Amino acid sequence: MSLDHSVGRPTIVGHTAGPGRPPAGPSTDRSSIARVSLVGDTSRRFSQETASLLHERLRAMSFIISIVFAVTFAYHLSVSFPFLPARSALLAVVVGGGLWLRWCETPPLGRLRMIELGYFGATVAILLTSAAGHLVLAGEKHQLVSVLTWKRQLLASYSGLVLTYAMFIPNTWKRAAAVLLPAVALPYLMFQGLRLAYDPLTKLLAVDSEMETLPVPLIAALIGVYGSHAIQRGRRDAFNARRFGQYVLKDRIGDGGMGEVYRAEHLLLKRPCALKLIRSERDADEATLARFEAEVRATARLSHVNTVEIYDYGRADDGTFYYVMELLRGLDLDDLVRRHGPLPPGRAVHLLRQVCGALKEAHDSGLIHRDIKPGNIFAAERGGVHDVAKLLDFGLVKRRAEGEVRGASKPARFSGTPLYMAPEQASNYEGADARTDIYALGAVAHFLVTGRPPFDRVDLDEILRAHAFEDARPPSALRPELPDDLDRVILRCLAKRPADRFPDAAGLERALASCRSAGEWTEEQAAAWWKDRAPRPAAPVDGRAEDTWSPP
Repeated sequence: MSLDHSVGRPTIVGHTAGPGRPPAGPSTDRSSIARVSLVGDTSRRFSQETASLLHERLRAMSFIISIVFAVTFAYHLSVSFPFLPARSALLAVVVGGGLWLRWCETPPLGRLRMIELGYFGATVAILLTSAAGHLVLAGEKHQLVSVLTWKRQLLASYSGLVLTYAMFIPNTWKRAAAVLLPAVALPYLMFQGLRLAYDPLTKLLAVDSEMETLPVPLIAALIGVYGSHAIQRGRRDAFNARRFGQYVLKDRIGDGGMGEVYRAEHLLLKRPCALKLIRSERDADEATLARFEAEVRATARLSHVNTVEIYDYGRADDGTFYYVMELLRGLDLDDLVRRHGPLPPGRAVHLLRQVCGALKEAHDSGLIHRDIKPGNIFAAERGGVHDVAKLLDFGLVKRRAEGEVRGASKPARFSGTPLYMAPEQASNYEGADARTDIYALGAVAHFLVTGRPPFDRVDLDEILRAHAFEDARPPSALRPELPDDLDRVILRCLAKRPADRFPDAAGLERALASCRSAGEWTEEQAAAWWKDRAPRPAAPVDGRAEDTWSPP
């Protein structure tokens, strides 16, 4: 017997973002899945990404340049320095433009390119005027060593500026060449102009130097052009690698039972969504691919408000399967309880009744979930309504009377999350029915009101043995204040024999509705609870979407 279990929390979160549902049908033949090629026209979207990056770089560059030039300007005020009025005007332009960039929204790419050229030109002008001033002062004193030193320093600094521009500003190689190659002639034109304008510098600047014989700025410009090309190509390859059909991947927000989940965006609608994918070259067994397709098709058939909604699915040319679902704001119930403790009975009943509605539709359609657990139930905000339960991840679903999907598993194999798994799911996996999900939902209910699953063991064999042979502790044994009617409902769900449980999700929902705590949790209370725990964006390194609520 092989075991495929997970005690982790696949968190599929996801907002409306795509075409309508795919047509449902009983067939599981992969040939009917739409083959989706990568969209050919990426220029517009890539240019938007370039504009955002360029705006960010210009803001950083303007801040650095403003500080450096302000310090040198303050120093030159204390001495008699040539070209000071010109430098003052240039510095005012740089500082003023930097303040505007700091607070404005991202302008169109064309305008940003003009600002970029203006900043680069102003920086070059300030650098050249500063060097020219020092050369004039040294020439008036007939200091040959100082003239050669300032000349070398200018060429070295100018080469560094050229390389910084090439590596810092996103450019195609053609545009980088058009900007940098003419720019490298400017220092030499300045030297020639000083030789003609200032007699003391005529002979001093004519003295040959090592920096003149080696055209360092030109070498820097050629390296910069190649570097711009390499960086731009890498950015475009990375951009295309994040695309699936009409969707662009943003950041990873979780690992589902059968694949990774990413926050994504529809290219045309610009709406966020969640995209789940599995790469066939990495997980290239037919069983996994068949189960992945089964999850898509099974969930796409369902339309209940408390079931996560599927908007689109397809297969990219590289063999990657993916499907797109709504992006939810909230917390899965595992996170909710672990962060904030056991739920009040009224709130637990409120969420559980909604899950019963989702399960009723699935069971009436002949679908058994087989992986009900806190991590697969999401407490979300939808349309201004709080604590809307969403049932996620139908990755272990089966059609009643059809067994597993073709090629998905061998008869001896079983899957599930042991802490919430009914006894028969391990001993008679193919015989799982609606009452298997009822047991798992009872285990979830136990966790919601106590903070612990019914059998809180570490060893897998001990967990499975306890589900099969031990009576579950009444939740009131851990929380004496719990009402006895809710106690009885949960314990009936956890009966060892399927015949002793509620026969279906509708029966369980009626039992929960008759509990004294039903109706105690109102929409006003839910809204106030979430307001006190205002959402905050999560960093991409945390693996969460920025659209996911992450209360403290």
